[in-house]
Amino acid sequence: MVLEYQGRRIDLDEVFSAEWLFTNSTPDDIVEIGAEDSFLVYSDGRPIDKTERVIGAMTSYGGDTSSSFARYIPENHQGLLYIRDDDAAGYVTWEELDGIQVLRQLYVRDHYRRRGIAEELIQTWCQEYCEDGVYYIDEPNDKSRSLFSKLGHIDGDGEYEAIELYPIRGVGNSLDGSQTLPQ
Repeated sequence: MVLEYQGRRIDLDEVFSAEWLFTNSTPDDIVEIGAEDSFLVYSDGRPIDKTERVIGAMTSYGGDTSSSFARYIPENHQGLLYIRDDDAAGYVTWEELDGIQVLRQLYVRDHYRRRGIAEELIQTWCQEYCEDGVYYIDEPNDKSRSLFSKLGHIDGDGEYEAIELYPIRGVGNSLDGSQTLPQ
């Protein structure tokens, strides 16, 4: 599969490399995580550039993504892209509604799974962006629900509390800025 960027067709292996991400541009915000050869790249979605293209490519072509994912909309969502060994390994996307962070997507590429990346993404995201210790999870699947439970976020045993969010069908697949969240 390929991605088109600035009129050039690019193979996904190249798109997922940190070398492509950093060629002729530097992402605005790097989040250090203390792991060797690993860091996170923050994206606020504006302007849509390489970081957003990598997240979008993983969303579209990444493999066994869940149909329960809210669609990634760079203009509305923020994201953290996990880079390990010079390769895009996974990401988390979210948006803020009524002052509370709503986790929209969590994804780790197949060959990076079972290495603690999803856990590190969630923990770092919570520490950096969930100021009140509470966040919503947009339609979690069984695997992600298990992760949030393991972290103590669903059961109330952890530092953060995750509340499952299920939008009303027929109104839209996810909440928009005009809707409010339960208090």
